[in-house]
Amino acid sequence: MIDLHLHSTCSDGRHSPTRLVELLHARGILGAALTDHDTQAGSEEFCRAAHACGMYALPGVEVSARLRPVEKRASSNQLPVFSAEGAEVHLLVYGIPAGEGDFDRLLSAIRQERVRRFDRMLECLYAEGVEVERARFSELLATGSAGRPHLAAELLRLGVVNNFAQAFHRYLANDKPAGVAKELPAAAEVVRIAHAQDGLVVLAHPGKSLPDSEFLPALHCGVDGLEARHPGHKGGQSKLLMELARRNKLIWTAGSDYHGVRDDGSDYHPPRFSLQDLSDRFTRRLRRACRL
Repeated sequence: MIDLHLHSTCSDGRHSPTRLVELLHARGILGAALTDHDTQAGSEEFCRAAHACGMYALPGVEVSARLRPVEKRASSNQLPVFSAEGAEVHLLVYGIPAGEGDFDRLLSAIRQERVRRFDRMLECLYAEGVEVERARFSELLATGSAGRPHLAAELLRLGVVNNFAQAFHRYLANDKPAGVAKELPAAAEVVRIAHAQDGLVVLAHPGKSLPDSEFLPALHCGVDGLEARHPGHKGGQSKLLMELARRNKLIWTAGSDYHGVRDDGSDYHPPRFSLQDLSDRFTRRLRRACRL
């Protein structure tokens, strides 16, 4: 079995990269990719631990972006323009080593925008009479990982709300007082930068992010494939996405999108996906990354 969508403590997962590998290996997973949100901080640790126990592992990351036209830049070396316009999508980028080139600069800029947004949300909460100490999030802010779920947890801890749903309903949803919109790069620009460094780009959980009618238009950003199997997909969406990938000569992948709830990992459910399901193109990339 292969799992190409996983999260660790380097973004919003429960387990460290090494612990995550231990859980996967115990479940018989043959290959995997760590795809933390907008960071590759755990990539080297994850790949090293995986290779040590005989697993395939591929550098990966889940990048936040928006489906919108690309704005002109003064030069090709400039970072993409960030905007809150367009539908938010997530792109799974594989095969780019951590800390390299323009792609790493792009991830850093996205994380910096996360921090700016988080600070704006704190200001909005303060205006509503809710004081949240920024210092409690210093570690998350240092890595650019702080987001709405962390604020929701803090509001619950402070007794401001009774549960996560109430935190979003009262304060954090897009149309609520602290619902600050994300400013993100255009998906096509993320794809362009990733391709320039020989990365493969897959549209993450399209059935969760977009209505079915938007699957085909979303391909115009230039992705290499679609994450067809995902726990958030319903009905016949997975079959529809696999057929869409086939018709457009794209790869299709599967992932658990596992974040972890239980310490023992008993809540982990592998995707129905094997090495034989991978396209030749992806398999070659996986073997090259593992030097096999």
